[in-house]
Amino acid sequence: MRVNPKDGAGWDAIAPVYLKLQRFGDAGGAYRQAIQILGETASRLMGVAIAEVFANSGNLNQTSRKAFEKALTIDPSLHVARYWLAIAKEQDGRFDVAAQAWQDLLAKSSANANWRPQAEYCLEAVRARLQKAKIAGAKQPEASLCSKGGTRLAGKPQGSGPYPNKAHARKAQAGESFSGEPTAKQFSAAHKAAQKMAPGDRMAMVNQMVAGLAKRLKNNGDDLEGWVKLVRSYSVLGKRDAALEALTAAEMKFKGNSDALGTLSTLKQKLKLGS
Repeated sequence: MRVNPKDGAGWDAIAPVYLKLQRFGDAGGAYRQAIQILGETASRLMGVAIAEVFANSGNLNQTSRKAFEKALTIDPSLHVARYWLAIAKEQDGRFDVAAQAWQDLLAKSSANANWRPQAEYCLEAVRARLQKAKIAGAKQPEASLCSKGGTRLAGKPQGSGPYPNKAHARKAQAGESFSGEPTAKQFSAAHKAAQKMAPGDRMAMVNQMVAGLAKRLKNNGDDLEGWVKLVRSYSVLGKRDAALEALTAAEMKFKGNSDALGTLSTLKQKLKLGS
């Protein structure tokens, strides 16, 4: 952000979008700027920590560890931070300590916590490798999938678990990667912040946000607000064909939903996308 680098609200809005777009270096920098201007919060510290983890291919360096620990001092209920710090212990080769960390975390958690299955998986993985090493007489157990996480594992700065949802957890456990895309709310906030950027930077940011929103809707098209923002964005960018294609896709998605179709029809008229 070149026009007003002291705009803390702008950095705060853009940081999570950078994170969702997997621009981890930019995300970490934006979170740090927001902290410098607006002060530390658990959410911003978590953003710094997670950006560092992904920027370093899943390895938890001192910067990420300190940020997770500091976030916990502000909000002790942040299970995501405890989750990653348990992974850090395994990365250090402290497998017994890591297993205890998982066990303690599970003991203090609700049986219905949405992140619990992932923590249980990691505890079982560490225990299995400890047992395997014991049988084989090895001094050092083989690292589990949890400590090899990298882009296979993800935490949301404001979430309640290490994965966005169970589908992502299954992908992580299968060794697959996934990418998060900006929500409609994040898209809107970042779009406003982008207006304060230099023209070239602003256009690049807007194009990235639009592409991210389109990808998210392709995977999960139940977000009417997201479709409306996507169609409007294409229209503003002068991409009429893309706007029409997105509008048609939205109409197909909400076929039979009179309220949604009414909203899309009004949008079509306002943007003059009719034939």
